[in-house]
Amino acid sequence: QSLTWVECRGNAWNPTADDVICKLRASGVRRGQLLGIDAHNSGEGMQAIFSAYYDLALPDLGELDIAYEVQNTDQSWAAIYAGAAQQAQGKDVISMTGSINEPQTSVFYVFYYKGKPPAGSQRPCLDGVEWVECRGGTWNEAAHRLVVKLAELGVEHGQVVSIDAHNNGQDTAAIFSAHYSLALAGRGPLELSFQAQNTKQPWRSMYTSAALTMARAPLKGTRIVGSATSSCNC
Repeated sequence: QSLTWVECRGNAWNPTADDVICKLRASGVRRGQLLGIDAHNSGEGMQAIFSAYYDLALPDLGELDIAYEVQNTDQSWAAIYAGAAQQAQGKDVISMTGSINEPQTSVFYVFYYKGKPPAGSQRPCLDGVEWVECRGGTWNEAAHRLVVKLAELGVEHGQVVSIDAHNNGQDTAAIFSAHYSLALAGRGPLELSFQAQNTKQPWRSMYTSAALTMARAPLKGTRIVGSATSSCNC
């Protein structure tokens, strides 16, 4: 199987983000082969974790030159989403992902390719980025609400930029956010579904299972329609 993953952990978010980019390059990943990057941890005040999924069988569109914008703040999630939408403007975005950090603070990252999309890329630079959030008493409930909400907003296949799972700590609501752009070319109804893991298994086991799920996903223009995203559940 060519679709696989890497993970990096650290005591600070930005150095760990830098590490996962370096690890992707060392793995031979090229532009166009990276499926997504996700920020999470194992609880408030725990190590920063970034996981990334890639497929070396996808077309090589050049050097893997990645940068990111970051927020590490005590602002509301709504303010963070809005800030991330602004940070994504005009960029060739890979993922938009966040996590609780220390108590009362959260982080949110916008990972993107530097420069303009090369010839053959299906990822134009973004314009008109918007966001939506749904919460629930369970993760599946929140995920289902997000799928319904995106459809209600008229978002089509090809217009979802990124979906992210996070929360506000122990015993708080499950949260899913999505960033999207109606300025992107729509390719028909958004037939979005999801598969979930809610388990005490180590992260690496969940990454491997997620990679298998993505590898089996039906192709529709691109290999993955939405995102692979995770959050601490405790």
